[in-house]
Amino acid sequence: MIMASFYENCGGQLWGFSIEGHAGYADGDDIVCAAVSALSINTANALETLAGEEIVCREEDGVLAVELPGVRVSKASHDAELLMRALLQGLVSIRDTYGQDYVQVAVSQKP
Repeated sequence: MIMASFYENCGGQLWGFSIEGHAGYADGDDIVCAAVSALSINTANALETLAGEEIVCREEDGVLAVELPGVRVSKASHDAELLMRALLQGLVSIRDTYGQDYVQVAVSQKP
């Protein structure tokens, strides 16, 4: 199962996310894993190149973690917030389409 965790600051703005695991939807080419990977990697790249945000990114086998240090303690740019919300919405749509057995999404405040 894929677990997508989003972190928000005290103002309710998203400042990071962590996506871990494998969907296990299909043996071999897994469309759920591919969709989640495409959305999350595209968002990380767009936060840096389009929104101009400084990001801290950690990639390991089955894990992508992205943080926006400036947003964690301050206010996000409109573009950064829009990109993060678009990722959240996309992952919720994948979860709703394929089921919680494959993708789970959570949003929480993280100090």
